[in-house]
Amino acid sequence: MKWFTNVKRVVLSLRRRRSKMDKDQRRTPRIQIKALRKIFFRPQDPSLGKKMIVLNVSTTGIGLKPPSSFALIEEGEEIVGTLESRNKKINVTLLPVHKSAHFIGCAFVKPSIELQNWISLYFDVELAAMKLVGISPSHLSQKSTPGEEVRWFFGKENCELYYVHRQNALNHFHLSFFGNYFEGGANLPVRFGYLIEDLEIQRFKRSSMIRLMTKIPPDLLNKAIHFVEAIEDLDPHIRGEIVRHLKSLPGEL
Repeated sequence: MKWFTNVKRVVLSLRRRRSKMDKDQRRTPRIQIKALRKIFFRPQDPSLGKKMIVLNVSTTGIGLKPPSSFALIEEGEEIVGTLESRNKKINVTLLPVHKSAHFIGCAFVKPSIELQNWISLYFDVELAAMKLVGISPSHLSQKSTPGEEVRWFFGKENCELYYVHRQNALNHFHLSFFGNYFEGGANLPVRFGYLIEDLEIQRFKRSSMIRLMTKIPPDLLNKAIHFVEAIEDLDPHIRGEIVRHLKSLPGEL
């Protein structure tokens, strides 16, 4: 009964945190720079600098960190350039609507469908990762031993990350988001598949069934890497190891 009471207390606490996070998210529809670390705006006009840091982004506009050429930017005067990330470049036209010493708020001028879809994708992946909740190691069935760390982060829409870090190496991890599944670790091949609910079962993961695949779409691998990079409470060293394993995935498995 004591064990049941502890689990019940954890579940209620997580529900309260989720409720608060959902309310906060409704109040802040833009993604903050802490998550979008690898997005920047490159102006066409070289006098404005080589690139500007993106502080936040939404489907209607972005916030930029003022460059050294801050005085050259005027509210109401359009800025042409490209919005760029790790493997994507999209031509955009920005209209500065707010300017201060710390922030330049810009609206997109006639945003393309490609831009809107790309930003929507970032919202989906970013928000799912940011909503993951870390479970206290004391409540996991697999307990950590000296020199070992066991962590589990979980969220909605089949999103979770579980890993075992032992003797300064990532012994095992599995990652899932929106029904996509990745697993790997030290001396283990990185594998990819889909969470399924039919009879074509290759293996079981707790109550979920996984169909392992022999080929991974490149854009899906980029989403997986971006998802891991956006988990706020993940140890930076562990994040780097998981990303390194994911990047080792070839197109054909």
